[in-house]
Amino acid sequence: LVLLISGFAVKSLSDANQRFDGFVNGIAERVDMAGLVRSGVARRAIAARNLVLVTSPEDLAVEKERVLVAHKETTDAMSKLVQTAQQIDVSEEGRRLVAEMDRVEKAYAPVALDIVDKALTKRQDQAIEKMNKECRPLLASLDKAAQSYVDFDRTVGDKRVAAAAAD
Repeated sequence: LVLLISGFAVKSLSDANQRFDGFVNGIAERVDMAGLVRSGVARRAIAARNLVLVTSPEDLAVEKERVLVAHKETTDAMSKLVQTAQQIDVSEEGRRLVAEMDRVEKAYAPVALDIVDKALTKRQDQAIEKMNKECRPLLASLDKAAQSYVDFDRTVGDKRVAAAAAD
């Protein structure tokens, strides 16, 4: 009887550990990556805007570096998010939401980098016009797509936590 109860306890602990590991290395990791994408996008957007506003060569160099660093970090985080969205535990809806984020980011990034180029080549009026006509709507779409994905994954995570608690 003791061996039977011990075996059941070990199996239950193993199942609980697998659920925990799946949550931490699955949903929580993807939500963190989506957050990294959002923060990188915001930092890139702020630095691009600052490039349009600053005038000294030193400030231009600082903001250009910030744009490039934020762009690389955003691209890397988005790539990793797309890759991890292909895991077995990700639903079709989760994959669709990540693909939408990726699609909007791929449309937004060249616009942001073109604004940076315009600002660096002293075409502030063109940069501002592009910010207003193209950049802001794409940025809003990207933020909406990212928020939709985060909300979806949090809901899935909450359901998994509730199911684990019930088990």
